[in-house]
Amino acid sequence: DLHWRINNSPVLASLLSHGEIRATAMPLPSLGQAARAPSQVHALLIACLHRVGSEHAPYHVDGIARVGGDRLIWLADIDRLLRSFDGSHDELVQLAAERGCGRLCAAGITSAAGAFATPGAQALVIRLGEPSIASIYDRYLVAGSRQRGWLDFQALPGIQARLSFLNEALWPDQAYLRARYPNVKDPGGLRFRLSRIFNGLRSRLR
Repeated sequence: DLHWRINNSPVLASLLSHGEIRATAMPLPSLGQAARAPSQVHALLIACLHRVGSEHAPYHVDGIARVGGDRLIWLADIDRLLRSFDGSHDELVQLAAERGCGRLCAAGITSAAGAFATPGAQALVIRLGEPSIASIYDRYLVAGSRQRGWLDFQALPGIQARLSFLNEALWPDQAYLRARYPNVKDPGGLRFRLSRIFNGLRSRLR
């Protein structure tokens, strides 16, 4: 499963760069000499981002589309990461404060603790949720699907990236459409493309 960035959302993907993750990555000798994993702090941030990113974006299980961030296996990731921490959570609290994602992390930890009674979670949530300047991650956490879409669009770097996004969303290439709609006779045809755009806009405006 190859990922080009830590989250599909341009807003959430901006939280950590590849360089930052690589600089503190931990070796995984059981997988191979070159194998690396994100540090405990970065892994927890990514797990909390993953939960938020799935609250409105559908994911598929056994071919069925589902929406919701509190899937049990994802909450188990957060719980196990917290239980594996070496020492205090000071580094996590400091990084979350610097990036403005404390409330986002607190939301994920609260959900995980509700499912698994994670030791020390309540005290950590209090530290992470201390009042601070509202960040884009705070706004993203409480935004609806349409507002999140707008925040993601604004987070794209420059006019070219935004035009490319619109082109891919409204008029994707035929190879994508054939893979996405295998039961449609002519997914690349003008009639189907226009119908797809109309139905997509209608669902977002509800």
